[in-house]
Amino acid sequence: MLQQNLRAKVSVELASDNALIVYFRSDDLLLANSHIRELSSGLLKNKPTWLLELIPSYASIVFVYSNTLVDYFFVKGWLEKHLDQHFTQFEDVDTGMDDQVATLHRIPVCYEGLCESDMQATSPFVNDIESLSKRLKLSPSQIIELHCQKELRVFAIGFLPNFAYLGNIDSHLTSPRLSQPRVSIPRGAVAIADQQSAIYPISSPGGWHVLGYTPLDLSIQAKRVFSVGDSVQFYPISAHEYRKLRQQDAKRIKRIMESDTPLVAATNMASSRNNGDAIKIIESGLRSQIVDEGRKGHQHEGFCQAGPADALSYLLANLLIGKSKNDANIEVLMAGFKLKTHCDIDFVVTGARNAVFLNNDELKLNTVYSCKAGDHVEIRLVPSTAGLYNYIAFDKDIVCAQVVGSCCAVKREKLGGLQGDGSSLQSGQSLSLADKAKNGKVSISNEYSHALGQHIELLSRAGSADKPVELRYVSGYQSSLLSHIDKALFHASHYCISNSMNTMGIKFEGLAMKLGSVNMHSEGIAYGAIQITPDGTPIVMMNERQTIGGYPKLGSVISNDIALLSQCKPGTIVRFVECDILEAQSLASLHCARIEALFNNYCMRD
Repeated sequence: MLQQNLRAKVSVELASDNALIVYFRSDDLLLANSHIRELSSGLLKNKPTWLLELIPSYASIVFVYSNTLVDYFFVKGWLEKHLDQHFTQFEDVDTGMDDQVATLHRIPVCYEGLCESDMQATSPFVNDIESLSKRLKLSPSQIIELHCQKELRVFAIGFLPNFAYLGNIDSHLTSPRLSQPRVSIPRGAVAIADQQSAIYPISSPGGWHVLGYTPLDLSIQAKRVFSVGDSVQFYPISAHEYRKLRQQDAKRIKRIMESDTPLVAATNMASSRNNGDAIKIIESGLRSQIVDEGRKGHQHEGFCQAGPADALSYLLANLLIGKSKNDANIEVLMAGFKLKTHCDIDFVVTGARNAVFLNNDELKLNTVYSCKAGDHVEIRLVPSTAGLYNYIAFDKDIVCAQVVGSCCAVKREKLGGLQGDGSSLQSGQSLSLADKAKNGKVSISNEYSHALGQHIELLSRAGSADKPVELRYVSGYQSSLLSHIDKALFHASHYCISNSMNTMGIKFEGLAMKLGSVNMHSEGIAYGAIQITPDGTPIVMMNERQTIGGYPKLGSVISNDIALLSQCKPGTIVRFVECDILEAQSLASLHCARIEALFNNYCMRD
């Protein structure tokens, strides 16, 4: 009976035009999370072909599906049926489903002052115990005692690989997130927010209150440490013990790297003949990096989606040069990029309407050209033109190790890219290219060319107060917290893209929304989710967003408008337009069908 009562509180709701979220609204969080763990582990072992991502959290699971294979109505019906079957299996069970053996991790924490050299961290040292002491009206020693006295459950893995969401901490320690997240929190930081605790496995942006630091290395090189359902208990150590344990743990990690397989294993993607240092980066610009379609099927482990900021321009470059959808090319932000070739290659540049030069000759975008050894290819910034990102694709493969199935560099996660540490391309670096069978150059009909590049053309004509860029979105997540009046004001308002924008998220300036008191558990974040910051303004979550977060969201920008948004410069004026799921689904299906048609040779090849 207890299980059937819980089933009545489970709902399947909209997250985006290709994602649904299942909420378990139960007063018994342990029981709800046990069901979530059971459902997730079963589906990950027998994942339907249409299920792209599964993001379990405290009391919810996000299901990301393929718009080319299924639609919203099929997935919603399938989930409802699957949930019925699941709860029927456990209808006679009146307790939690924690039969599996869970591990208890005892984690040492230094709560006293440390210097940056102690932590060997690049981030400034922070500790919030004194400020929390004043807010909570507890002494520092009381805070430490309360933080250490309970065994905390691992409810979810997310935000970063090996970032475990631990709950529930003692209610006396409950503290809202920082009103303004820090740019960087050092690795090893042990922090609290709401009724959660966590350990930052690497230095990262974050909005949690730091209590102390563990000497243990919990980065991805240390292999997977926690599993959902495990328990964690902290215990205090002195600064002297911290330094001693840190030295011991450094030796442990060295042994793992030398004799075992780390959580993140790199594999070289090129098996054909290597042309050596075929390209030299002369100027890397503001930021340039190697990108492919991104990491797929690993968001439940905390790895972000990654991939190109503007997926349409990325795809167009690969299509024109005759390569597959997932082949790597170079993404360039705000031009200022120059390379020298050491072999004969074909190339194409797509994306932002900047100026492209081969030696001193200006070229056209979206057109394949040939260059010889010793030639220079350059992208020069045209400030008044539309777009932020350009993509350069070659008719040979870029040789770059793949990490968790992708060569994409993610600075926040410190993985991927040419160096394997998440860093961007640098001036003076060389790239190797590998020969591959060519599909042939592509001649695209005007209809398809327009379909792939229309977002850039739209930006040429829009983005001002007189003609704002319209971003369509589907309502979901916590949208019910917004009153009808506030929602109407949201739709009527113009927002300006601020300078606080990157591949994690794009922040807007404009009307602040009043959501009132929000008490929610951290949950999976869909691509394009419109998250409301503590100051009431929206931020749209982009391709390098964290997998899990605890801020409220109004819904998600539809798939068809994400590429448009990614190319918008700071200062661009936009307005949000609500879109029915039927319209969003139709647009997404048509878009995906066009892409599939192009890459399955429904176009003329030379």
